[in-house]
Amino acid sequence: MLFRLSFPQRILCLRICKSVDYQSIKLEKTRPRIRRGKERKMPFEKLIQKINKKLTHTRKKAAREYLLESQNEIDKKINYNELINNQIESFKESGGIFNGFAVAESAIRALFYNLLLDEKSKYNIIELGGGQSTLFLNQLSNQLDISLYSYEHDQEWFEKLKEMVGENDALNLNLSPLANVSDHEFTEILNSDNGFDIWRNKSMPLAENMDKDTRAKNCFYNVSEPQLPSIDIADVFILDGPHGNGRALAYSIFKKFIGKGTYILIDDYHHYPFLPQLQELYNVEVIVEKRYQHSNKGWVLAKVV
Repeated sequence: MLFRLSFPQRILCLRICKSVDYQSIKLEKTRPRIRRGKERKMPFEKLIQKINKKLTHTRKKAAREYLLESQNEIDKKINYNELINNQIESFKESGGIFNGFAVAESAIRALFYNLLLDEKSKYNIIELGGGQSTLFLNQLSNQLDISLYSYEHDQEWFEKLKEMVGENDALNLNLSPLANVSDHEFTEILNSDNGFDIWRNKSMPLAENMDKDTRAKNCFYNVSEPQLPSIDIADVFILDGPHGNGRALAYSIFKKFIGKGTYILIDDYHHYPFLPQLQELYNVEVIVEKRYQHSNKGWVLAKVV
């Protein structure tokens, strides 16, 4: 039964399992015992109830943490830009979501506060993993001259995203199924100046249904040459996908688009050594590094110098 649990439920299950009578779990599939006219609850049912209660409590604490962080930034004018603040509030009022599984609101504030200090006439953005940030950038393109190149592997979500975005010449959305490589090839690509060509030659399509695995190993978007951005150096690189350790392959596969002045925002940077790997390949300044107390969420904003 444990394989039916979500990932957060499995984590909590491991923490709670010491109190579970494993021998009695077998009773779940037998005829339930009756005590005082009531059906006796099985240990597994109690375990699920305890996990769900704990998850609900944790989510509430995390939501409050996000809310207090955003309010504090507004009150103290931390990473505050009036245009971006207004766009964030408008986005949330229209049903947009930050935090949780989406990019943190504070990450968006920090990114655009620093980016707009450069006062460029146009901003080129590469985004790995389409989602709420894509929808926010779609809205923001009405106020800023931006060019977005976004890559997403899930076809069903990609189609929904395209429908929500509608017609917008500022956004170039690309459906790119996942592929993967061996451990040796992963290291070879990561440390190569010719990562894109090596990836295209050696990567293999991911096995069916493996693209749903949040711990899939050495995976990245199977970007074709026509899907590459038609820009020189990106002003912003948002790494919000794919799942697993393969996100770091972006540093090499998209190397020709990363240069001095590029801001790199890495969501959930602490799940794998994404920051140390970036620092090994580029000279970067870490602008903000954020971890949350009540969720397994974090992000880091760095700039190539």
